[in-house]
Amino acid sequence: MDDFYDSQRAKAGKYATFLWLGIGVYHFATSDVASFLTWQAAVYFIGGMFAAALIFGGVFYFLQRGIAKVLSKIVNRPSPIVAIIITSIGIMLMAIEAVVIFFVSGWVVFNLLF
Repeated sequence: MDDFYDSQRAKAGKYATFLWLGIGVYHFATSDVASFLTWQAAVYFIGGMFAAALIFGGVFYFLQRGIAKVLSKIVNRPSPIVAIIITSIGIMLMAIEAVVIFFVSGWVVFNLLF
């Protein structure tokens, strides 16, 4: 069972990293101030991807595990409705993570680095 949780933790970190990089490309490409060929871009993309994996990946991984533990105590018998609800919660968590990373990334680019 630990292999499953290790796999989930790795996936959470990768998802946060790819979001951070993709959203960063968007912020740098659409900004008049930010440029890809600056030290700020190197700090954002290199340092930020590790920080995003640790911070956002870790937070949302533990949030997902906490919700799974609560649901496992509530649900006695699996059914298609329960599967739909659990899938919906997972998709909502991923969407919330994307929105949070979008705003934090924008704050880092426009207020902290430039």
